Amino acid sequence: MFHTVIRVYPRTHRIRFAKFPRSFVVTRLSKAALKRAVDHLIRYGDTDVLPHPIEAVFLSEKRTAIIDELSKLDLDAFNPTQALETIAPKSKLGFRIIHQLPLVETILFTASIIEIGPDLEKLKRPIEEFGPFAYRFLDHESPSIFMAERSFRKWLEWQHDQVDVDKYPNIILTDIADFYQRIYFHRIENILDSATEKHGVTGFIKKLIKQIRSKQSHGIPVGGSASRLIAEVVLSDTDSALADEEYFFYQVC
Repeated sequence: MFHTVIRVYPRTHRIRFAKFPRSFVVTRLSKAALKRAVDHLIRYGDTDVLPHPIEAVFLSEKRTAIIDELSKLDLDAFNPTQALETIAPKSKLGFRIIHQLPLVETILFTASIIEIGPDLEKLKRPIEEFGPFAYRFLDHESPSIFMAERSFRKWLEWQHDQVDVDKYPNIILTDIADFYQRIYFHRIENILDSATEKHGVTGFIKKLIKQIRSKQSHGIPVGGSASRLIAEVVLSDTDSALADEEYFFYQVC
């Protein structure tokens, strides 16, 4: 089935008929997702390494107007801009590359992840298992988009408790160097496409990542909350493989 659109050109008075598929829809974010995204950014900032942006004051003062305006935005027509790429201390002698997205892109990226957050959670191991320990999406009204009991601080406390038990004679520690920047883009595409039917939203997420990463075939923005949930779901297959082998494990991104 098709919609028929009639266009009249004023100068020539010619009429042109154009047909578009009835399935054609505009991709917009819900006000609920935008509200959570804005509230999360106001309270927790746009990254976990940089000071809160001064725009957070503007977000707080004009919260309702911003949510109303962005809820009208067609994500298919919106072209994200580049992010600021800089470095931040990681250890005494080390550093890591991080990205600070423009304010609008940060809101839209976070809200998009909130829209599909429940679907991404379905790809992960059951929450009651011992591992993985890392960030999990919180699917109800709250400024934070993460479950409180799954924070980095809780992870450190949990490790301390396990060592005190003195139950494990051998412990293996591994680290994926520059993990966020090494994630294969087609892996992200496959996960997003299989996780949810909200393909308009996932299409925007993929478009934003490609723009931030200058159309490279690997990497996601480093530092923001939305990227953490993408990184977590990328490791879901690894988590399942370890669980199937009955290894006692935990990980954090």
